[in-house]
Amino acid sequence: MNIVSAFDFGASSLSKTHQLPRLHVKRLKDIHGGYKTFYEVLYDEPPRNHNEMQRFINYVNRGNYNLDFLVLLVAKAGLNGMTLDEFLFGANE
Repeated sequence: MNIVSAFDFGASSLSKTHQLPRLHVKRLKDIHGGYKTFYEVLYDEPPRNHNEMQRFINYVNRGNYNLDFLVLLVAKAGLNGMTLDEFLFGANE
């Protein structure tokens, strides 16, 4: 057995684990009226400059979120009814 194949999760599985959280966050962005208002909901203030806003847009679009951002989503953006398992992997039926 090839060692590489034992740990080969494939690019598609990695993209799937990033795709669903990204879709949830983009849906929340749409619910809150766009990037600027979504930023204001999360951080309680408008972005200080264009670069800060652009970094936020890129962060939302990439879908590679850190724990601090997830806490903000739960506390301020209406994600509090969803489990972490549902957020990352979808609803278990």
